[in-house]
Formats: sequence, C-alpha cells, structure tokens
Amino acid sequence: MTVVAFEHEEFCDLVGQRLSMEEVEARVSMMGPAPEGIQGTLQRFDVNPNRPDWLSVEGIARSFRGVLGLETGLPKYDVRESDIVFEIDGSVREVRPHAVGAIVRDVEFTEPLLRSLIELQENLHLTHGRRRKKVAIGIHDADTVRPPFAYRAVLPDAVRFVPLGMAESMDLAAILERHEKGVEYGHIVRGKDRYPIILDRDGQVLSFPPIINGIVTQLSPETRNLFLDVTGTDAEAVEVALNIVCTALAERGARIESVELRTAEGSRRTPDLSPREYALDVAAANALLGLHLSSAEAAECLRKMRHDAEPRGDVIRVDTPRFRMDIMHPVDLIEDVASGYGFDRVPLQLPRRQTHGEPTERAE
Repeated sequence: MTVVAFEHEEFCDLVGQRLSMEEVEARVSMMGPAPEGIQGTLQRFDVNPNRPDWLSVEGIARSFRGVLGLETGLPKYDVRESDIVFEIDGSVREVRPHAVGAIVRDVEFTEPLLRSLIELQENLHLTHGRRRKKVAIGIHDADTVRPPFAYRAVLPDAVRFVPLGMAESMDLAAILERHEKGVEYGHIVRGKDRYPIILDRDGQVLSFPPIINGIVTQLSPETRNLFLDVTGTDAEAVEVALNIVCTALAERGARIESVELRTAEGSRRTPDLSPREYALDVAAANALLGLHLSSAEAAECLRKMRHDAEPRGDVIRVDTPRFRMDIMHPVDLIEDVASGYGFDRVPLQLPRRQTHGEPTERAE
C-alpha cells in the first residue's frame, strides 16, 4: 500500500465542489482508498497497488467526481498528433526492451502541480514500477532538446553527460559507481554488456533509464512543454504508466500530443487512450453481489466509476479507461458496480454458513 497525501483545498478545487475534510475522508474511503488520517490541512489515504491511477490527487479527484455524480462516464482527453518521432533501436531488446513516449504542452508549473507530479512519478516507480525495475518514467523539458529522439543501448563508456545532481560529465559506468541514483538502482542494469540511453538528434542525453536524467532537460519554473519517456520490461505496464501521467497533467489543463514510435516491427503512436471494451452480464453481477439491479441501474453504477456503459437487454456494453490496469475480467467490473452502488448501502447480514480454515497439505 502507498500513502497519497494532498491538501484539502487543492482536492476540492480539482473536484469542483466544497466539502468538509470529514466528508472527503468518509466518501473517498467508500471508493477504496483507506483513510490514513488528517494532519492539519493535509488528507492522507492508503492506495492499493492495483489502482496506480489513484497514486495522485488528480486521479483520486477524477474518480470522486464520478462518485458525486458531477462528471460520470468515460473521461475524455483530446490527444493530438505531433510530428515528433521516438525511435526504438533493436539493441535495447536484451537490456530494457519497451519504451513509449508523449508530448504534454501548456503545463503551468505551480508549486502544487510540481509537487504532485514528482510524487506521482515516485509512487509509480515504487509500486507499479517495482522500484524502477519494471517501469521507469522520465520527465523532460521538451524545449531544451531537438527531436527525433532515439532509445538505444550503448557500451558503458561510449557516452558521457552531466546527470541531474552533478556538475561534471560522466560515462554510464561512472554514474553507476558514483551517483546516488546509480548506487541505488544500478543493480537493474549492472552486468549487461550495454546500457540503455535516450538521445536527441544532436546526441544530447535526455536519460539513462532507469537511473537518472541528463541535466540538459531539467525542469524549471519556465518549463511549459514536456517530453515523457517510459521504459521497462513489461509492455502493458509501461503504457499504463504513460497514460496515468499524461491524464493527470491533462486534469490540470495541459494538452496531450502523441509521438510516433518507430521500431523494426513498424510504427505506432503513443499514448493510446482508446478504451477497452467488455460485456457484463447483469444477472451474474446481481448473483455475486446479492443485489437486484436492473440493467439501467447497474450501468449507472459503472458510469459513476468512470466507465461508459450502455445496457443492451440483460448485458451491458462497457468501455473502460485505458489507465485502469486493474480491469482484466468482467468480475472486476462487478466490483465497480458495487462501488458505484455504494458499499454502505449493501444490507448487513450474517453468513449463511459457518466455515473455518485449516493448514493445506504441503509436499515435502
């Protein structure tokens, strides 16, 4: 579990409705995050790892607007196509094979947004990214470098750059030995013949993933346009992380633009925010939940949980947000029906039969 903390007033601004701290604590907890207490003006919630889209105040506020009925159905984000290319070289296949990217424009870096973005990045690294081994995120000032960008693997002493937090140029091997992030995360790539690197057209280093960014793309108060890179070992986890960060920034008014990924297998564009489609049997949902909802009522519960849901007889056609990695089966949608209905509205009753546990037999 990961604790997400946010200022109460900031949360209310994102939701678009004023509520007391006690109301926020009680009603957010009904969505799933467990309250961790109030500290002055700060509210804290424990978020389950299966909901990485809740690892920021923006994500929790987006879901909460649905619970309150202020904004239901699938969140809509306009993704325009940029002319920026991100080339993925085949040399990374045996090192850190997956990479995606995006452009986010018109970012206004207020102190709350900068704090939230950094916390989201670190929360995703810690949980969803398995301490950067599975997923690592780079956030860059896009106006300090020139596309196209290239992701490739190079020899440890082949490239030198000034990493964040240092004042001298270093090769990749030296960064692993002498930079604090290299010491902390170097085990992820150490022992490989080549190390992953992201460069611009002039050979400037944006990032040595999953270790450290280059100082050339360091964010500043004047930063307005971002290039996001996400690398890792799991293709779906990498894309979900990109979608979460892009949409969190869009919740603050920024604009998302896709980049063209070019690989040996072909090209495509990221981020891809097109929804996933599911079909939910209403009778199965009612049987599992012990409720008697009509198709229309179940569909409304799903819309409150930020899905698009259209009743078609006894089946509901559901479009699910692309940042919801936890939706893998219709039973996950049934859980959202229960959340949208309200766990506090489910009648309390004793179990129909008593059971007890016992140790399982283990082969020696």
